[in-house]
Amino acid sequence: MSISDKINQYKENVELSLYPSFKGKSLNIEIASGCNERCIYCTYYARGTHKMAKMIDEKLFYRVTKEAYELGITDVGLYMTGEPLTNPNVYKYVDYLKNQIGFQYVYISTNGILLNPSNLEKLVNAGIDSIKFSVSGYDKKSFMQHHGVDAFEKVYQNIKYAFEYRKKNNLDYKLYMFSVITKYNETYKKKIEELYTPFIDEIVMSNVLSNNSVKGVKELLSVTGNNKSITSGVTATVPCNMLFNKISISENGYLLACCYDSSTKSCIVADLHTCSLKDGVYGEAMVDLRKRHLENCLENTICNYCVRGIEEKVYPLTKEIDMEDCQMKNIDMTKEIKERFEIE
Repeated sequence: MSISDKINQYKENVELSLYPSFKGKSLNIEIASGCNERCIYCTYYARGTHKMAKMIDEKLFYRVTKEAYELGITDVGLYMTGEPLTNPNVYKYVDYLKNQIGFQYVYISTNGILLNPSNLEKLVNAGIDSIKFSVSGYDKKSFMQHHGVDAFEKVYQNIKYAFEYRKKNNLDYKLYMFSVITKYNETYKKKIEELYTPFIDEIVMSNVLSNNSVKGVKELLSVTGNNKSITSGVTATVPCNMLFNKISISENGYLLACCYDSSTKSCIVADLHTCSLKDGVYGEAMVDLRKRHLENCLENTICNYCVRGIEEKVYPLTKEIDMEDCQMKNIDMTKEIKERFEIE
């Protein structure tokens, strides 16, 4: 199934219930919040989340993924906001999910820097079903501008090897690519496609999404006249599909309403160190949030900020979280954006 097919299925396969079934649904679990890139449009880079470089507790990972399987989850993505390959356990995690538990589909999204031939082979041997590369640069300069590191050739060769290894060994794991389109690579979309299409099953492009709390992205990078996004209709709508057909778990072991803001505690609905996954997804905090979405009553929630861009006091979704830990802090990336793209 292609990325586009999966997204369309995700949009349509929604049970708008306070207690939805998660049979056949997806789990995204963050195994590492650190990242070895500095993408100029990345909210988590801007907020410093990547610098924390936390990794999920092993025992918690094994427990909650088993509980997810028991809930009927079939697909598991080992990423959310960071680079999963910075966690050395990623290979045994894939093996555990595929060969010990029996999930149908296990996948990662990576920037490709660490997916050298040795690591690619370990990942494939563990049983990975698909790998999605996040690449927005079409040459050395544009790669540096968008991703903040000098790794264009390394990533290109790693993508090429992933394709050649699959072909040589007659394997069937899928290779996808996701590109963020900005004002500075928009006219080179065809070049991006021509460069990577020989090695990729599907390339999906999405215009840069401007987070309201990060100044400079919308003003300097957004593509004008066309705000097309592959996630249109999936997120930033009311009710939000995330609450009804996907489970998101942070590297800190929190069950999140979604992956929108893992840099504050505004999305936390349960601490999985102290409760089961089932108790979390059907607990009071999550059920109440689903109810608010169904009734279109989002005042003073992170959801109101995400969907409508309304800056107001954000209340925690669960009483265990302090009010101060939920507030959005505005960040100005204007200077760095101007420096990278040589804007006067």
